[in-house]
Amino acid sequence: MKQKAERNINGVVKPSRDLLDGTLGFRIWFMLALHDTKQRYRRSILGPFWFVLNNLLFISILGILYSQLFGEDIRTYVPYLSAGFITWQLIAATLIEGSTAMVMADNLIKQVNLPMSSHAYRVAARNLVILVHNAPLFIFFPLVMGVSLGVELLLLPISTLILFINSSWVCIVFGLLGARFRDVQPIMQNIVTISFFFTPILWKADLLAERAVYVHLNPFVHFIELFRMPLLGQWPSDLSLIIVSAITVIGTFLAWLSLTLYRNQVAFWI
Repeated sequence: MKQKAERNINGVVKPSRDLLDGTLGFRIWFMLALHDTKQRYRRSILGPFWFVLNNLLFISILGILYSQLFGEDIRTYVPYLSAGFITWQLIAATLIEGSTAMVMADNLIKQVNLPMSSHAYRVAARNLVILVHNAPLFIFFPLVMGVSLGVELLLLPISTLILFINSSWVCIVFGLLGARFRDVQPIMQNIVTISFFFTPILWKADLLAERAVYVHLNPFVHFIELFRMPLLGQWPSDLSLIIVSAITVIGTFLAWLSLTLYRNQVAFWI
């Protein structure tokens, strides 16, 4: 009787339970994420590993070039660049694709009774699969450049989980917003483009001298540090851990609140 009370007359779980039910239905959205990945690289010999090859060439060439331009030691700069750039790719893809998560799933939303959060999880999982394909590069560049890797690497699985949780709430919040206002996607594309140059990925914060403190106002920096620092043989700073934890908690609450308030309106928006 309690379970029936939690459902409305259409048999749809109450909006306040959507986030939980979407999480529990991980088999569905993970299967859809794998299907999306296979479709993207269908009829390709290397499949998603083309993405890995592109990153291998890009990071190698830029690492040699920019280490000379900035006067950096190539042995530390290339691992620094690789960790930052690969993590940024997931962040950028999440922001851009997340803003269309609901719009791109319009057929499923209108025809299949799934938690709305499942469509956001699908996008987040799809980008996570790409990150996993690039995982060998995380280790490859530090090993080639002679970086001493230690127990700090044990943080990477936790960092991956944290990044997935944050990718999920971003896809939910901005996916709902993008379903209501179609201007959200081009806005996010511009934000991503600008943020790339303001985030220390190609350059290091110490180049700003006394202004380096302002870099910490950029939230993207702290998520990148969760991956970058262990791959450089160091632990992330306490500040990064605190900021990432706060954003994770606040973002997850915003996702729950957004689904509670607007879940039932999405089908009319798209």
